Amino acid sequence: MGKTVIPKKYLAIRYAKDAFMQVRKWCNDDTRIIRAAEEVVDAYEHANYTNRGYLAHLLAMIMGLRSEDFSRKCMLDTGLKILECRSVSESIYTIYDTEVEGPQKSACIAPCVWDWNHLKIKLNMSRHKWLLHRDDVDNILTISMSDEVYACRHKDGSVRVFILNDCDDDILVDEESFNGECPMYFTEGSHFISPVFKIKVVMKILNFFLAEIGYPPVNIIPDVIFSSSGAHFINRDVYMCGGEFFSAWKGINVTTRRDTKGLYILDSIACFINDYPESVFMDVLVYKLLEALSATAIMYSKIELSPDILNQTTSNLKKMAKSLGIMTN
Repeated sequence: MGKTVIPKKYLAIRYAKDAFMQVRKWCNDDTRIIRAAEEVVDAYEHANYTNRGYLAHLLAMIMGLRSEDFSRKCMLDTGLKILECRSVSESIYTIYDTEVEGPQKSACIAPCVWDWNHLKIKLNMSRHKWLLHRDDVDNILTISMSDEVYACRHKDGSVRVFILNDCDDDILVDEESFNGECPMYFTEGSHFISPVFKIKVVMKILNFFLAEIGYPPVNIIPDVIFSSSGAHFINRDVYMCGGEFFSAWKGINVTTRRDTKGLYILDSIACFINDYPESVFMDVLVYKLLEALSATAIMYSKIELSPDILNQTTSNLKKMAKSLGIMTN
C-alpha cells in the first residue's frame, strides 16, 4: 500500500475541525478522493460509537467533492439536519464549529480581502433582460465587472459562478489557443476571448482559495450565459457530448437565451448577503465563502489572462497570491 492520503491522527474525532479544513487539500483529484474514502471506511470498522459518527461525517465531506448526491447518500438514516440553502458538508461543518464569537478571519488571507464592497457592485440588468427577477439582483455578487463574472447562491445549496455575454449574432466557437494567445470566439464582424476559458480561470483561482481557507465541499456550478435571443453557436455540436471537442466544455454549462424554457435564465436564487451586514460576521459559512470569492475577484483582476494560468500548480498560485498581496507570507 502506498502513502496514505489522510494522516492517521485526523481519523479521531478530537481533530475533526482541522480534518474538515484539510479535506480539499488531501483530495485534489478523483484518485485521492477514492483512496481517502477507503481509509475512512477502514477506520470506521474499528472505531467506537462516538468516532463512527465523526467518520461518517468525514466520509460525506470527502464524497461531497465528487457529488452532492454521493454526500447525501453517506448521510442516509443518520438524522443529520441539512441547513437551508447549504450543502451536506457545510451543514456538517457547523456542527463542529465551536467558535462562540463567530468565525475567525483566515490567517493566510491578507486584510485587503475583507472589504466586500467590490463584490456588491450591481450587474447591469439593462444589458441582460430576463436574466433574473429584479428582486434577485441584490443576491448576485460581482467577481469581475469588466468581464461580467458573477456568483449567486441557489436554494438547493449550490453556488453558481457565471459569466455573461450579450453577443446577439452567429458565433463560431474555438476553444484552442494559438501562439500562446487565449482561445477566441468569432462573429462576422468581431472576435472576443472565449468566456468558457475565462470561467475556467475563475474556477481555478476559486478552487485554490477554497482549499487554502479550508471551505467544506459544496456544489459549484460554472456557467457561461449568452443572454441575447440572437446568440447562436454555428459549431456547437462538436462541443456537446459525443462531439470532437466535448472535453473543452466538459463540466461547464453553456447556456443561450434560446435554451431557456422559463421566463428567467436564472431562478431559485437564495439570499447571499442580507440587509444586516453584522450577521455576516456571525455566520462562519457566509464569512469564509466571502473570503474565497473576494480573494478570487482581486486575483482575477490583477493577473494577465493567458493559457498558462490553467496549468499553474498550487505552489505557483500561492506564490502569485502572496506577490499580489492577497495572502500573507
